[in-house]
Amino acid sequence: MEEFEIKPDVSKELKKERSNALICLLGGIYILAIAIGARIHPVAGIFLSGFAIAYSLGALMSKTEEDKKRGLLMLAAGVLGLLSRFSPAIIRVITSTALNMGAIGLIASGIWSGVKFLILKNKQ
Repeated sequence: MEEFEIKPDVSKELKKERSNALICLLGGIYILAIAIGARIHPVAGIFLSGFAIAYSLGALMSKTEEDKKRGLLMLAAGVLGLLSRFSPAIIRVITSTALNMGAIGLIASGIWSGVKFLILKNKQ
């Protein structure tokens, strides 16, 4: 049986793309859940938004730059979720649109990272 030698830089790149794909997909789905929850049930929207804000505060205190960026994104999603629940109709439309666009962008980014992960994995 032939042994394959994995180059450290390729392995590091694989891990990076895999984690980016998972984080973006899960984050996009969660932001979409905030948007849907805010429309369907007031308590669900408040709970999901509050959880996003609580998570973001912990991530903003992290030492890594990537965690701070993700924390800022989740903070914005939580605030938009609360605004879409407790604001006039025109603001609700704007915040819901922003949440939906952010969720779609994150999901697309996650899919793209997943495709890059599969391409890198097949090159090994």
